[in-house]
Amino acid sequence: MHRLVAGQSGSLAHESGDYEETPVTAGQKRELHGHYLMVLREEGGRRLIAEQMWTEPESPKPAE
Repeated sequence: MHRLVAGQSGSLAHESGDYEETPVTAGQKRELHGHYLMVLREEGGRRLIAEQMWTEPESPKPAE
């Protein structure tokens, strides 16, 4: 993951950026890339993920 933007206001924070990953499912590798957004909230001195979302290509290509 590569963070591009981060910020905080009160007990909420956000982070967004780009990601790349290569998951293996049933022996098949796939190269995925896209963008992500996480919203975090502070609770009891810890940061917890309140919401998260991401994008990925419609038809990931198999890795070679």
